[in-house]
Order: sequence, then structure tokens, then C-alpha cells
Amino acid sequence: MVEAAVTDEFRNAIAEWLVKTGCLYMVAWGDQCSEWDDAVDWVNLEDTNFEEIPDDRFVMTTWHAQESLAESIWFAKHVALHPHVLLVW
Repeated sequence: MVEAAVTDEFRNAIAEWLVKTGCLYMVAWGDQCSEWDDAVDWVNLEDTNFEEIPDDRFVMTTWHAQESLAESIWFAKHVALHPHVLLVW
């Protein structure tokens, strides 16, 4: 959840932290949410040197620019699934 614009460097550092710490599903909501989605996707690709990402390391990402915060949280809790790893809420 981001309510203010941030620098590309800050967003990329957070995206790298998410991927490196094992995040497997990232739901973006708020200001520049599609850029957050893209940043995590790019880090996930970079992490495997742009080769095929192993199924159990593939980070699912979604962005919810037109939804309320409540709808985005509902999505994360009830809809977000990883095809290869059981996610625990």
C-alpha cells in the first residue's frame, strides 16, 4: 500500500527485498501501483539472470489501481493463489 510517489531507487530496493526474502505473491495498491508490480517482476527476472524462473520461486504480482483498499485486501486474502506453492495468510 503506497499513498505517495517514491523514487525509482526506493521502489526497486523494496522490490529486491521482497523477492530476496521469499515473497511469492505481491498485491500492489495505491499510488504508482503498476510501477510497483513491474519492479517486482523485473527483480524476479534479474534474480534468475533472465532465464526461466523455477516454479517455486516465481513471484505472482497483481496491481489494483481501480479498486478500493478494502477490495484489494479482500483479493489478497481470498483470491490470490500461487500455482505451485501453498500461501499461508
